Amino acid sequence: MINIFTIVFVIPLGISYTCTNLVGNTLGRNMPNKARTYSHAGILFGWVVLAIIIVNLILFKNKIIALYTTDEEVTDLVMTAFPFWILFIVFDLSKIVMLGILSAIGYQSKSTFVGVVSYWVIMLPVSYL
Repeated sequence: MINIFTIVFVIPLGISYTCTNLVGNTLGRNMPNKARTYSHAGILFGWVVLAIIIVNLILFKNKIIALYTTDEEVTDLVMTAFPFWILFIVFDLSKIVMLGILSAIGYQSKSTFVGVVSYWVIMLPVSYL
């Protein structure tokens, strides 16, 4: 499932890079209102793409799991973890777009702090539950 997550992750990562570029360039041209518009549009677009991804993952979860295994026990384990995986995707993909915007406006240290805390302080301990 990690390679499916990697494929899913790359899409919002591209949105994040685009937002970073657009917001940073417009701020560099001293156009803060346009930068704000780009950041809002990027977040909205990220959420729309996230909704499409989540709906497709939920609709095709059985087919996705069948790509990897036909073992009933493994399938049951993956189905048990699937809601948690979806929840993780929602938070992680939302965060990546917003971190790109934070970096663009000059808060690289804050975006790095948020990234480290979210992965190492929150997600890693929660994964053991």
